[in-house]
Formats: sequence, structure tokens, C-alpha cells
Amino acid sequence: SGLLGIDIDWPPDRLAAMLGRPAAVGFMATTEGVAAGFIIGWCISGEAEIIQISVAPACRRRGIGAMLLQAFMKSHAPAGCHIEVRADNTAVQAIYSRFGFVPYSRSPGYYAATDGRIDAVLMRLDTPPHES
Repeated sequence: SGLLGIDIDWPPDRLAAMLGRPAAVGFMATTEGVAAGFIIGWCISGEAEIIQISVAPACRRRGIGAMLLQAFMKSHAPAGCHIEVRADNTAVQAIYSRFGFVPYSRSPGYYAATDGRIDAVLMRLDTPPHES
């Protein structure tokens, strides 16, 4: 558990270095003045990569992750977006699929796991959805 109970996959020094780069972008959601979730990524020439999206356990299933993803895509990904997702995390893959992301490749052994390595599924959204 990391920032105010929100899971952060990056060590603090690497996260600080990443956020200090000019291409780093993101949003934080709050509920009653308390951090509820965040999304961070890169944006270069209108194309984005989501590095991490996380919602505090007490704030899940309220649409916060969807709101963060929509805001990120609208503001930072006019030319599309991609993300790497653990191959064994089919629930998260399904969420991204609902937003129009499609798998396009695999990166063998990308993630460390207690019993070896786990592949990453690379997913891409070429044309961000527009609000109606």
C-alpha cells in the first residue's frame, strides 16, 4: 500500500524521477478532500502510455477509475494510447476492453511473480472515444 492507502507499483525514487520528466502527465481524484485514486502516464506527440492507474480500496466500484481513464484520454491521448497489463489479470483487461482497448501483442516474462515471470498483454486504443 502506498499513498494514502492507494497501491503504487513504483519505488518512491523511481516514481519521483518519472513524474519529474516533461512528458509525465496524470490526474488525482479526491473524495471529501482525501485522495481516492490516480492515473499517471506519458504523453509524447499526442500519444499516451498509461503507467499506472489505481483507486483506493475504500473508493472502488464508484466509477472513479473510469472517470480518471476518461479524463486522461480526453486530455492527453488525442492520437491514441497503450498500456501493458499482466496476462493473468483478466479483470483489468476486460475493463480496458470496455473502453475500446484491444490487445495487440505480448511481452514474455515482463512482470516478476512469486513463482517466476508473468507475460504482459499490450493493449492499444487507436481512436479515443468521444463523449456524446
